[in-house]
Amino acid sequence: MDHGLFGPLGHATLISAGAMSESMRQLFGEAPEMVIGDDGWALRQHFQTLPEASGVAAGKLLDRHTNRYPYAREAVSWPGFTAPTAPCPPRFGTRAILLSDRAAIEEAGAAVRACSMARFNCRELHEWLFSSLRWNEREVAQGDGMDVATLHLPPGGRQFMRFIAPWQRMEFLNKFGLHRLMAVIEAKLVGESGGVVAIVGSGDDPGIVEAGKALLGCWLELHESGYAVHPYYVVTDIANRLASGRLDPRWRSAASSALAKMHGVLGIDEKAGERIHMLLRVGKAKREAPRSARRAIRQLMDN
Repeated sequence: MDHGLFGPLGHATLISAGAMSESMRQLFGEAPEMVIGDDGWALRQHFQTLPEASGVAAGKLLDRHTNRYPYAREAVSWPGFTAPTAPCPPRFGTRAILLSDRAAIEEAGAAVRACSMARFNCRELHEWLFSSLRWNEREVAQGDGMDVATLHLPPGGRQFMRFIAPWQRMEFLNKFGLHRLMAVIEAKLVGESGGVVAIVGSGDDPGIVEAGKALLGCWLELHESGYAVHPYYVVTDIANRLASGRLDPRWRSAASSALAKMHGVLGIDEKAGERIHMLLRVGKAKREAPRSARRAIRQLMDN
């Protein structure tokens, strides 16, 4: 069955479901039941009385955020972590792999660059990105998008982002190499980071959910160890499009080559159905980054 790229059973959605499941486990001390059907999924948690959520766990979860600003090149040393085994016993083959060698980090940056060039030429992803951006205080306060202030932009960058928001304008500028410039800028942050964590494992539905759990668990542990985190989904997204035949033919060769090199670096077993679920840029933050607002829990429950 074709789950779609961002549908109810799409990869990104199931990753989010896994992360939500892990959040609930950390809050209440017990993992919810995950039910996946033909047209969607549900998390079920049964209580005789609603337990008090741990204040410590809630604080950790609320403190989790993305820092899109530059990091120091100081090598990441993750306590209790030995690559390529995840900090907790892997399930469904899911594991986290820490890349701290400069050559491996730069290879990850090269993969991000190759896949970003394809992404900046995709109308669907361009329009999705700009529909998610929030430009002023009123929009940011809604808590349902990405505050443009959280992006690492040079002086005049906000105005430039506004300028390229219409797809037709971006498409025209790509003829002059804008996509290449933007991909280089995005990948530069990866190549200059202190490390890259790859969440890898089985590509079936249970494996994707477990990857979401591992993603959240790793993110929280890294924050507790004093590291900033910036997730990169572009490599996974382009791999999904390549596998489903939805990637523009112009970018198939470059994307395939970049993915093959990353699979080699990570020791991924393609024949066993393994894949990259997410890359995390990790390091000591050079500065505290602005954070996007979050919707109140009550709003989520009411809707």
